[in-house]
Amino acid sequence: MNATKRQPRNQKKRDPLAGTIVVANQPRPKRRRRQPKGRQNPNQNRSFVGPVPPANRILPCTLDFLEAAADPFGYANTGRTVCYPDDQIRPSFKFSSKVVGTLTIGTGGFGCILLSPACITNDGILGQVTTKDYVPTTIPAVGAANTNYIYNVDYPFPTAPAIRPTRIVAFGVRVKYIGKLVDRAGLVCPYSYNQYGQGAFPGKTFDSVASLPNAKEYLVADGWYGTTWMATDATDYRFTQTDSQLSTAQGVMGVFISGATSQTAFRYEIVAYYEVQPTPGISAPGATKSESDLPGLSKVRDFFGTVSSSEVGRSLFQRGLRFVGNLIAPRLTQTATMLLGYH
Repeated sequence: MNATKRQPRNQKKRDPLAGTIVVANQPRPKRRRRQPKGRQNPNQNRSFVGPVPPANRILPCTLDFLEAAADPFGYANTGRTVCYPDDQIRPSFKFSSKVVGTLTIGTGGFGCILLSPACITNDGILGQVTTKDYVPTTIPAVGAANTNYIYNVDYPFPTAPAIRPTRIVAFGVRVKYIGKLVDRAGLVCPYSYNQYGQGAFPGKTFDSVASLPNAKEYLVADGWYGTTWMATDATDYRFTQTDSQLSTAQGVMGVFISGATSQTAFRYEIVAYYEVQPTPGISAPGATKSESDLPGLSKVRDFFGTVSSSEVGRSLFQRGLRFVGNLIAPRLTQTATMLLGYH
């Protein structure tokens, strides 16, 4: 049997397809890469691998704050606590409170709920609402006739023996019409000032409130209308032992209704989130560590600077996630999708 002869390594042979002479096992020549015109970003189309720089990240605690501030009512269903992620990272007792009730439209077709978020005791006056016998068509003064006070009975600490160092992390209020469909009428305008002492509500008409910066008015329909506390001054997030109950200067947020059917009712809901710090002689049971995320907090506060003072709810939270995601990585579209899947 004839054995097949092994061909020499570099023996020339004919390529039957190309009809040209090639050398076996010869490496193919490298193609010269075409250089793009202009300057190219070296990070373009490149996935980021490795530690994320602080400017391009946001911590879970900051996302919790974003959700609690934008949608305090929905965040209450998560069962999580929340802190304000600034530079004060001492342990604190984190908790929430909820107050529900009914306000009634007066004889003039006007009704409202007026609140002071900085009331930090359960025996202080948190707010007030109109009753069915309220006659004027302007926002009532504190203690006016035919109004009822609101107390935060869900808040765990009274005034005595001492007020604990407390700060308001988030605070929201909303109302919903609960009367007959045939009687449903009017306009509703939720509104929150951004700073204590910025303005006084008592004596204002509905039109004057609806004319304030960033205010929105809505036709009364089958849904919730509310606002959230969005302080622009960082000092309003500092721990304080001052109990700022409802007064002419401290009533900084509320929901106002005009043109409604007399003596119809609206359900209100108030949800708030607090931190309390223990001090010598004043305990705060259940204190847990707090976190700091100043770069992330700056992005969240940037978002709240772009929204109306008459908005609150799940859609506002989702807008906030997209806004923050675009600031973190504007070229990575999956970032916003990732954040929307956070909760």
